[in-house]
Amino acid sequence: PASILVVVQNGDTLASVLERANISTQQTHAAIGALREVYNPRRLQVGQEILLTLIQNGAAADLIGLELSSKFDQHAGITVYPDGNFRAFTSQKNLAKLPVRAVGLIRTSLFSDGIEAGVPASTMADFMRLFSFDIDFERDIQPDDRFQLVFERYIDGSGNIVHTGNLLYAGLTVNGQERGYYRFDGEDGDDAYYDVAGQGLRKALLRTPVDGARKSSGFGMRRHPISGYTKMHKGIDFAASRGTPIRAAGDGRISFAGTKSGYGRYISIR
Repeated sequence: PASILVVVQNGDTLASVLERANISTQQTHAAIGALREVYNPRRLQVGQEILLTLIQNGAAADLIGLELSSKFDQHAGITVYPDGNFRAFTSQKNLAKLPVRAVGLIRTSLFSDGIEAGVPASTMADFMRLFSFDIDFERDIQPDDRFQLVFERYIDGSGNIVHTGNLLYAGLTVNGQERGYYRFDGEDGDDAYYDVAGQGLRKALLRTPVDGARKSSGFGMRRHPISGYTKMHKGIDFAASRGTPIRAAGDGRISFAGTKSGYGRYISIR
């Protein structure tokens, strides 16, 4: 048997990859059917690597085994048994899980300064979510306030970063007052994070759903920007740069998502 490494190209499916390796249609269907027990072939992505083990049989090839990355920490594959049938398997990758600490000063916005300090965007979004119940990012945070994070990072044998794990600690110093939340592995949703006194985080609504935003219009009577009449403005408007993450203010159900006259792109949460 010989092993070849195939890289998924744009427009590829697992069937087209196997057929390009001169594997028969019958074996291709059998292999895909067996693999579905541990991996959905529709999840293939451009650039993903697939290791094929083949025996050449003239112009055709017999598939002996197949292996690919199914999760950041797991391989999935199939191998042929003496009865000629494929059987699926999974195996764990050899990864090291390391804690990483990041600290920094807030100069422009919490999110952008966190990214500049080397924190992944998804981890920074989790960090902001924890403090959004207590901190008004528009009013409370001042230049030179500090942030501190400890999060998990998974490294392979070559030292490459393959995944960012859980946020373990989130600390924020605002106006000289330090707040810190620690992750506890439980099944309580948001209450997986506690302060130093053991108080959970679950609360009702965020103070401000946008980081680093400017309040462009408040609640109350105002001159309507389109009609010119003075009328009640039944909300608060925030202005922020393009790409700024926006979080739901609380749990709810999306009642509308789309384009709405006068509002542009619009999401309503009940």
